Order: sequence, then structure tokens, then C-alpha cells
Amino acid sequence: MLGIVSYFDTNRSVQPPPSNGQIIDQVSCVPHYDPGLFSISILSTHEGLQLKDMTNNEEIDGPLESNIGVIWLGEAASRITGNRLKP
Repeated sequence: MLGIVSYFDTNRSVQPPPSNGQIIDQVSCVPHYDPGLFSISILSTHEGLQLKDMTNNEEIDGPLESNIGVIWLGEAASRITGNRLKP
């Protein structure tokens, strides 16, 4: 399965970091796991992508340089490895 997603932020006001349970009018995308094997973020120059550091339980901002990409595991990768690899 291949999914291509682009998030357009139409809510231009300054908001505190989102949390689960907020309504969609308040944030562009709430914290979540991606369902597939892995996800790739390339050519991203707009802030918004955050990855969770499970060791320190904190959110880390993704890179904003257009020459840097991020690959991270999805929920399916965790399931097929018996949860040895975390999303």
C-alpha cells in the first residue's frame, strides 16, 4: 500500500502543541501512528512534523532542510516484528 499525503495548514493562528482528543478545527493533525510499514518525509521545508522519542517521552521536531529526508516505521512494521520494532 502506498499513500501520499500532504498536510495543508489552513489554520494560521498560533496554537499550543496539539494533544489527542482535540477537535480538527484546533489543529492540522493530532498525534498518531501511521498504519503502514514505513513513512517517508522528503522535500519538507515547513514545520509541523514531530517524531516521538519513546526513551525520553518527548516530541522532536523533524528537519526543515529540503535536502534531508526522514523514514520512520509504521504500525504494520511493529506488528510483523512482534513489537520488536516500535512505530
